[in-house]
Amino acid sequence: ELRIYSTIDGGSNWTQQFTVEDDFYAIYGCDMYSLDSLNCLLAVSNWPYLKIFRTIDGGNNWIEISQLQNIDFQLGNIEFISTTEGWITSALGMIHYTSDGGYSWNPKHKSVTTKNLYSLDFVDEDNGWAIGGASPSEENILIKKERIKTEEELQIFKRLLFF
Repeated sequence: ELRIYSTIDGGSNWTQQFTVEDDFYAIYGCDMYSLDSLNCLLAVSNWPYLKIFRTIDGGNNWIEISQLQNIDFQLGNIEFISTTEGWITSALGMIHYTSDGGYSWNPKHKSVTTKNLYSLDFVDEDNGWAIGGASPSEENILIKKERIKTEEELQIFKRLLFF
């Protein structure tokens, strides 16, 4: 199981708020992203599912809002630039995107790389960075204009990568 704790005094004291039960054998990864002091999203990789939980009341109540199934999803991290737009990285170079606050997710393209992506950071809806490789420090990739809409844009984007 995975437990969520919170603090309101800079970390001197912590209170358990929520527990994610392990439905199968292991939790393979988790990450959370706080939009503000009340709104937070939690992504939990629990093969064969990736579950997204959300709180809108500072963590007093958490609800599962979506689930990705049957994909190789060793979770990297979750990142949002607004209350609606966000991304998740995973194993085998996958990046998924949401435009509805995490209720539904779509792959941006088949794969950025064949290696794991560990983290990403976007400064706006078009410009961001991702890091991946055999270890987090081995490879860095820069993603510009990541909002790929056509096959031609995808091919141009792939040629920009160092893989």
